[in-house]
Amino acid sequence: MAVFLRLWAVAVATLALVLALFVGLAILNFKQIQTDLLSGRLAVLAEMTAEPFEAAARIGLPLASVRNSAALLERARQSDDAIAGVYVIDADGAVIRATGGAGLQMPARRAEDTRWNWSDGAHLFSAVQIVGATGHPLGAVVVEIDRRESTILVRAMAAELLTSALAIWAVMSALSGAGIWLWLRPQIAAFSSAEAQIEAFEQDVWSGRVTAGVASTNGLGQALRAVFAGYRQALRDRGDEHG
Repeated sequence: MAVFLRLWAVAVATLALVLALFVGLAILNFKQIQTDLLSGRLAVLAEMTAEPFEAAARIGLPLASVRNSAALLERARQSDDAIAGVYVIDADGAVIRATGGAGLQMPARRAEDTRWNWSDGAHLFSAVQIVGATGHPLGAVVVEIDRRESTILVRAMAAELLTSALAIWAVMSALSGAGIWLWLRPQIAAFSSAEAQIEAFEQDVWSGRVTAGVASTNGLGQALRAVFAGYRQALRDRGDEHG
């Protein structure tokens, strides 16, 4: 029974490890998909919002002079309930216009980037660069989206996966135990018998009761006792008093 339990424990642990790796990779993949979808939504909205500002920039007008800029930004913000803010920034990263007057921390980026995304953990940002009539960047339009909805979806998916994985683990553990018992029962019985005979032999050695005339069980135990008795007899023949 001890051999069976050890084999079953190995099978159960291996199954748990495989399922844990599968669930972890699936969650990471789903999280990346959600991030990509959010980034795509933001990029489209940022490009649409930047169009009137790009038109003004192409004729040499400063971004701050765009008429109804506040209304344009607010309309973009209301296009999606998850949008937390829309900003127009200048070439130095200072906010020119913003919905609600919220602040914005711009990260460092490569000079050749015309579109870029970043995240602060709770929010995801997407920016589209605005180029002036001279070909130099005048600023950018930045859209900010709250990631709580996406996080809730990821957690719900993770909980569903974990529940399914636990159910699969329980069923497969039972099946693996039954399979090991049915398919390996002769081998387990043989190993258990050999283990019991070895233990009995070791106990006899420690108690000093192993002699050539000891009647013992057939098989491994008898062979071990015969070999050990022969070893002790050889020591006596050589004059070793401890034999």
